[in-house]
Amino acid sequence: MSRSRASLPLFDAAPAPRRLPPPPAPTPRSGRRRDELWLCLLFSRLPLETRSAGEPDALPMVVVDGQGRVVVASEPAADAGVGPGLPLNAALALCPWLEVVERDEAGEAAALERLAAWAGRFSSLVSLVPPDALLLEIGRSLRLFGGLPALRRRLRRGLSSTGHEVLEAVAPTPLAALWLP
Repeated sequence: MSRSRASLPLFDAAPAPRRLPPPPAPTPRSGRRRDELWLCLLFSRLPLETRSAGEPDALPMVVVDGQGRVVVASEPAADAGVGPGLPLNAALALCPWLEVVERDEAGEAAALERLAAWAGRFSSLVSLVPPDALLLEIGRSLRLFGGLPALRRRLRRGLSSTGHEVLEAVAPTPLAALWLP
């Protein structure tokens, strides 16, 4: 007796179970290692610190760029209302006894390079981010220095002896560390 086509089973027999290959091991995104940790040191007053002899906040002083705009102002100048981006004539109207100096970009670059060489004692990977920042990969240095708080204490102590003010930020990527300070 022959069966009609409509009554034939769709599958002849249960197929043998397939063995799927194991899933690939997870990889970190964008090639970043899990132990990377970046420290940004932002020297926002570097133009003032390189142009002032000794104490940068002793007098009302501003550093101006080639277009006559204030780049950075000392504390006494800031107290008088002078700030970055202000045209020089407006700064002088707010503070007539203001000491004005031209920006020394070559001096700032040299100071940033000296700071990068100094920062090499905390990390083997130090990147200059002109005009005023350094990036240090500190993830692999943490155990050597006893953790992040101890490393930051040593860094601050060393920077205080250089006479530079610094803002710090720590992040898992270099760009994030640059955005934070």
